[in-house]
Amino acid sequence: MDSQPPLYPFPCHTILSFIFFTLSVVFLATSSPTTPIDCTQALLLSGPGGEAPLTPFASAVAPSTAAVVEPSPSAPPVGSRGAAAPSTAAVVEPSPSAPPAASPGAYAQPPSKKRTWFDGGGVGSFKQTPLLTGELSPSAPLHPHWIVVTSINPPTPTIHKLAALPGWRVVVIGDTKTPKDWAWPNVTYLDIDAQTALGFSTTQLTRTRAYTRKNLGYLYAVLHGARVIYETDDDNALQEADVVQARRALREGAAASPPLPSLRRWLAASSGSGDAGGARVLEYASPALAINHHAHFGQPSTWPRGYPLEAIGEPHVGAVRERTLRPLVQQGLANGDPDMDAVFRLTRKPSATRIDFTFTPARPIALPMGGFGPYNAQNTLFLYDALWALPLPQTVEFRVCDIWRAYFTQRLLWGVGGQLAFVAPYVYQLRNSHSYHDDYVSEAQIFDQVTEFLGFLKAWRCGAEARKGGLPGCAHALAVDVARGGFWGAADAELVRHFYHDLRRAGYAFPQWTEAEEGDAPWKPWVCKGRGCKAEGAVAEDAIESRASITLHGTCEEELPEGAVVWP
Repeated sequence: MDSQPPLYPFPCHTILSFIFFTLSVVFLATSSPTTPIDCTQALLLSGPGGEAPLTPFASAVAPSTAAVVEPSPSAPPVGSRGAAAPSTAAVVEPSPSAPPAASPGAYAQPPSKKRTWFDGGGVGSFKQTPLLTGELSPSAPLHPHWIVVTSINPPTPTIHKLAALPGWRVVVIGDTKTPKDWAWPNVTYLDIDAQTALGFSTTQLTRTRAYTRKNLGYLYAVLHGARVIYETDDDNALQEADVVQARRALREGAAASPPLPSLRRWLAASSGSGDAGGARVLEYASPALAINHHAHFGQPSTWPRGYPLEAIGEPHVGAVRERTLRPLVQQGLANGDPDMDAVFRLTRKPSATRIDFTFTPARPIALPMGGFGPYNAQNTLFLYDALWALPLPQTVEFRVCDIWRAYFTQRLLWGVGGQLAFVAPYVYQLRNSHSYHDDYVSEAQIFDQVTEFLGFLKAWRCGAEARKGGLPGCAHALAVDVARGGFWGAADAELVRHFYHDLRRAGYAFPQWTEAEEGDAPWKPWVCKGRGCKAEGAVAEDAIESRASITLHGTCEEELPEGAVVWP
């Protein structure tokens, strides 16, 4: 007998799948609003003509706050010389349906699973290396102004120019790869043996084939009378006009002129411990945890190495005020190929294209106490009351060490009434060709930990026992706590202890620690409520840039004393 045909021409699972699909389509059609596509958000996913994204990491930033870097038709390409105008960045306005932007310093990113970079559990029992004692004797005449460089190359054109600067002494710290016959007129060169012969306790902790051998150069300069230390690298080219200006100042006997290139750009402030002097400087008026100073100098679409990636999409801080403060550490920017992180280099330019930026020569600007900004070891000035802030940690990667030092010392600067300031560039960075991917790997700890690190530092207080030791006691306590927090290794806390011990042996007078009570913050947070409000004493930046009188407290105008404006 023939079999009977099936009752249904399709298998049951096929029929059920068709029914569920039909119901899903009906449900979506009746429940989804007919919202048009937001084209500005679509631009974040593809570039013009459908090519690769302009900002490949934009998905990690709220689309309503991320800026698409699109040069205006009349503007030169981003990064070209003279292309410093803010018009190179297109502002993306938040759509009406977008959630409100996170407040400054409170990044709206969910916490991620953190990698363990250092095990802080056993820090309390780490072994201490005995301190070397004995008298330290200068091996050369004393001088108040020193330039410190470490190099593995023969003397470069930058070294030639530094050696020719009047009023300065240069010390170059060698390493195992430095040519054995390294020499240049007017430069003190110290090879490995000469560094060991200095007798610093820090030497026994200092590694070879490491950028951190620069720490011994700082100590050498202090031992030889340094009141100001300028640190740089051998590939930062001084602009020729600056050298000519410095020579002219010396020839004309301009004793009051600071003996530095681009004389007006560095700020006169306290040059000795206990001096309450300061400089009249612009200061950001913001409670933000991290502040990007590049926007102030005309490049709002860039950010410095060490800046939190979570903060890139945040609005730039524009409110500033002018006040007298102590800019004990001053970071100079660099034109050409400045110090930006690997994320910028890998995503914002073709691999074969050389970066060539020009920053605007805007007035110097300082960060408020409570706000952080990264500075490097490539173009930085330290006044006397900040010479303790020089040691570079060596348990972290090369491209992390100066950034971690910057944040570590900023927290301590607030405790002695000092601040960090940024000044317009007078050097041109000629960066050597190398792997940006290797840079990314080297900077990975910054990307992973920096926001957490800044929050830790801002909340940190010096305990009562540590305060008995003044600044050195608080600095060592913070160094240990940083190790316990897993931000660097225990050996760096020991390095700080030895470095400060050597500073004392070299005759350095530490500034007084002014953060008296454990629960007191050395800064007053800005209070600003309501949309569009300004902190007390804050005015629009363009108002200060365009006139010599500024509005104070929103009620009156005060004429600045003649000569108070540092950079006209």
